[in-house]
Amino acid sequence: MTLPFDIAELFWPLLLAAGSGLVAALLVMLRVLRLLESQRREIRLLKADVLTLRGAVSALAQEEVDAGLRRERIEQRLRGLHTRQDRLELQGRSEKPYAQAIQLVRRGAGIDEIMQACGLNRGEAELILSMHGGAR
Repeated sequence: MTLPFDIAELFWPLLLAAGSGLVAALLVMLRVLRLLESQRREIRLLKADVLTLRGAVSALAQEEVDAGLRRERIEQRLRGLHTRQDRLELQGRSEKPYAQAIQLVRRGAGIDEIMQACGLNRGEAELILSMHGGAR
C-alpha cells in the first residue's frame, strides 16, 4: 500500500510539534511549581499567624480568669462591707436611745420623760438614771 504522502516529509513537522508541546508542558509545570511554592510560603505565614493568635487568645483567656477572680474578691469584700455597715447601723440604732437618755438624765429629766422621749421601758430608764444621775 502506498500513502499519498511521504512519512519522511512529516517527521520534522511532527518532531517540531512534539517538541513544542513538550516545551509548553514544561512551562506549565514550572508555573504550577512556582504557584505551589507561593502557596507553601502563604501557608507558613498563616501558620505563624495562627500561632500568634493562639498566644493572644490564651493571654486573653488568662486575663479573663484573673479578672473573674478579682471581681469575685471585690464582691466578697463588698458583701463583707455591707454586713459590717448593717451591723454598725444596728449598733448605732440600739445605742442612740441610751445616749439620748443619758443626755436627758444629765439635764435633770425624770424617769417618765426619759421613757417617753427615748422609747425605753421603766427598768432601762431607772438603770440609766441610777448610773448617770449621780446623787439627787
